[in-house]
Parts: sequence; C-alpha cells; structure tokens
Amino acid sequence: MKPASDQRIIYFVGTNLGHAVTNQIHDIIAQDLSLNWRLQAIDSPSLQEFLGCMRGHQFGGAVITIPHKIAIMSHLDQVDDIGSLLGACNNVYRSSGGLLVGTNTDWIGVRDSLLQLVQQHSSRRVAEAVNDGANTPRKNMPAFVVGAGGAARAAVYTLHSELGASMIYIINRDDGEVESLFNDITKGYKRSSLVPPTIVHLRNLDEASCVEGAFYGVGTVPDFEPKTPEELTARDVLEKVLSKSQGVFLDMCYKPRVTRNIQLARQKDWTTGDGGQVVGWQLKAQWTLWTGRKTGEAIDLDRMIGTVHEIVETLP
Repeated sequence: MKPASDQRIIYFVGTNLGHAVTNQIHDIIAQDLSLNWRLQAIDSPSLQEFLGCMRGHQFGGAVITIPHKIAIMSHLDQVDDIGSLLGACNNVYRSSGGLLVGTNTDWIGVRDSLLQLVQQHSSRRVAEAVNDGANTPRKNMPAFVVGAGGAARAAVYTLHSELGASMIYIINRDDGEVESLFNDITKGYKRSSLVPPTIVHLRNLDEASCVEGAFYGVGTVPDFEPKTPEELTARDVLEKVLSKSQGVFLDMCYKPRVTRNIQLARQKDWTTGDGGQVVGWQLKAQWTLWTGRKTGEAIDLDRMIGTVHEIVETLP
C-alpha cells in the first residue's frame, strides 16, 4: 500500500469522456482511502499525450476506453493473459517490478455481479442451481448474451471460462457483428491454447424456441426502444428465451438503472442486476491492481455501487 502522502495520478484515456461515471468516482475512492491520488482525463483521439505521461513518476494507473483499448497494447511492457485473450485492455497498472501491464477488468465486473445474483436467486427458490446453496454456480448451464460488441466478448469469456456455461447463445440484430465476435473469441482462445466456447446466434423465434434451461443472461447493449425489423426480432427472441426458464440476468447498461431488458426479465421472474453493480466490482478490481490487495479490500463495495447509482442519476 502506498503512503497517503504519495501523490499519484489515475489517467482516464479515450474520447467523449465528459459524461462518464469515471470522472467523479475515482476521486471519491481516493478520498475514502485517504490517498493523495486524483483522476486526470485525457479526452483525445490520439494516445500521444498519455504515452508521454504513463512512464512518469506520478503514474498510478489508467482506465483506457474507446477508441484506445486495442492500440494501447503495443505501447505497454506486458499484456496479461486475459488482455491477450480478449484482444483489448481497459486497465494499465505498474507491476511490482516496475513494468507497465495491460489487462481487462470488464470480465471481473460481470463475474462477481453474476455470482452475487446467483446467491440472491438461490435464496428465492432455485437452490438446486448452485452447489450446496453457495454462490458458486453449477457448471454446464446454458447462457445467453444480448449484443455482440466489445463488452459481449468479456461476457462470453466470463460465462464460459469462469462460470462454465455449456452453450452461449447470442441475441443480436446484426449477423456480421456476431460473426466478428465468434472469430475474435475463437482466435483469442487459440492464442491462449484454450478450447473456445460453443456460440450459437439465435436469429429468429424458431431458433429461440429450441433453447432449454438458460440460467445466465448478460445484456451488453445501450437501452433503446426497438424499431427496425431486426431490432424487433431480437427483442422477441430475448422474450422467448426468458420465458422458457428462470435464472439471473445482468444488464451492463447503467443508465437507466432499470432498462427495458431488465423490465422484461423481471416480468419473466428472473433475478436481475444492473450496470452499477458491474462498475462497482470493476472499481474494486482496478484499485486492487493499482494499490495492492490490502487497499483494494478496504473499498466499501456497497457504498461504491450506491455512489455510482447516484452519479448516474445526475448525468444527462
């Protein structure tokens, strides 16, 4: 743990950063931990300014967002296994040996939020879905992901490699996006000498009707009212999958807190979680990487999630 007098800067690097939760939450955490750290946003389509800062003595860590999650990797001393597998880094930290290391913490937010939801769900009525009533889910249970972008890749990894999902169904309006996701996931797993997950794109209601026993669901798209035929079909497919079983559904979108997809899942009696929970778990993981386990464990998770929700309510 770094002493409180040690001045450090957390860099927030990307574009269109003005309304992000990140701008406020990290300074709050630093204050809670009595650390003399602060956030500095670098809102630029270029990495050049950040590259000039990241090897400075005040560097504490970095949050990397669009469009730099891939480009940053070639400028680091090391990219860990999960960053390499997912092909993108959203976090940079300095190792104990002084190396700048890139990783991806999206999956941690998804995993820990889902495990928390499993515990809540099992206490309601499906204790047989977990081992001995604990919050460790049984392996080989089907899952689905709504969307096929960058966050969907982290969700697929979590469901397959961390939660042991036997089959992962993708609900998405665009065939090309799903094909790209499949290719990227397959390449990433092969780079890591791992067996890739079984991924199936649900294109219509007939295919959705064949899904049995899905237990995990993760939403990775913004909240919007479906209008095009493709969007309406994707919504109907989601409703069909939700109607065939009950489980846990996590929506990574954090504004609004109760999205259309969460409303739909609740109507079908699923246990639901929102993007604020994902952000809260990620914050804990990020600060553990930057400051060490002891400091990370001192973060009050419930307070962080509540603060994230409060910040989101103030955003336009």
